[in-house]
Amino acid sequence: MPRKERLFIESIPQLIKLKGHNKELIFRDEDDYRTFLGCLEQAIKRHVIRLHAYCLLDNELFLLLTPSTKESIGKLVQHIGRRYVFYYNKKYQRTGSLWEGRYNSCLIEPSSYFLICQKYVEKLVQSKLNIPHYQYPWSSYLHHVSKEFQEIISEHHEYTMLGNTLESRLHEYNRFFQSPINSITIEKIEKCLNQNCILGTLAYCNKVEEKMNRNVRPRCCGRPRKKYYNVINDWVWLERKARASLSSYGYQEIRFPILESDTPAISDYQCSLTSKNIKCLDKNVSLRNDGTSSCIKTIAKYKELQSYSRLWYQGPIFKISKDNAYAIKQSHQIGVESFGFSNIDILLEQIMLQKDFFSSLGVLPFVELKINYLGSSAEFCFWRIPS
Repeated sequence: MPRKERLFIESIPQLIKLKGHNKELIFRDEDDYRTFLGCLEQAIKRHVIRLHAYCLLDNELFLLLTPSTKESIGKLVQHIGRRYVFYYNKKYQRTGSLWEGRYNSCLIEPSSYFLICQKYVEKLVQSKLNIPHYQYPWSSYLHHVSKEFQEIISEHHEYTMLGNTLESRLHEYNRFFQSPINSITIEKIEKCLNQNCILGTLAYCNKVEEKMNRNVRPRCCGRPRKKYYNVINDWVWLERKARASLSSYGYQEIRFPILESDTPAISDYQCSLTSKNIKCLDKNVSLRNDGTSSCIKTIAKYKELQSYSRLWYQGPIFKISKDNAYAIKQSHQIGVESFGFSNIDILLEQIMLQKDFFSSLGVLPFVELKINYLGSSAEFCFWRIPS
């Protein structure tokens, strides 16, 4: 069976792992660590590689880096094999390979997972050796949280975005480092690392798969199960789950027309594409392109709904395709809106609602929560729609 081809995307960082053969030690004293770092520094300079973080354990090592070419990482591992492995075998009177098979690697979506991966690498000391991070000199942790500068490290753009000054970056990263990494994220990192996949969001992986025409996401072990899907039954099941979860939180269903219009009857229409929505020629109508805007239009007409109302909706929406300005793309949307609530409790309620809904679908381990910060309280109030 042929080897799986290594993934490479220009300017995208990679996480690589090398482990000792049969779990044997690859570092036995301080001279071994220093010799390896010397070989590593020579290799990244010779093959134009930027090293962002590293962790050297007694029987394995992790490197977070950005290669300049597809062959750079392979040449780096070869360089270490010729220099450090030769040194190690000679010192301890052994022969053969020091590593267990090929190195493991995975590409990382910078905006979503780079800092998480850097924290994962530098937390390995605590999780695997049970040694405090600040007492372990063979990782890049001290470089990123203190002024113990290491010339071998090149900062990634995601790290420099933490602050405008060195002090602010050290402070922000130290605060970020204190928060734990959840077990699902750790499992995802290790699965991508073992299968040479991309560690990224679903949208990012789909985009790369379309471009490279190959699967870049990790797969489950074993042969895929045979299952015949019935689309209609799946939609009915999903809507039933949504209705049950949302009703338990006191949300009422509201339905909108596909064609939004002020006129009672519509017939014989043609469509023209605009930058924001899809309008019909010679008619004051447009295809619904977002549930939130439709909900706001409905609320504006019925004042009794503007005070303490919880609403949910589902149905098709239509948007202009990004690839073709003359193509209409249909999607299905389920959403919730609330009106008349002045405090932040309603936002926390909606986060818990989503958690319970995804849990009922059985997809909670695959869901990622991202919160956009809206600024100060005054800016947040200005952003919200006044009741």
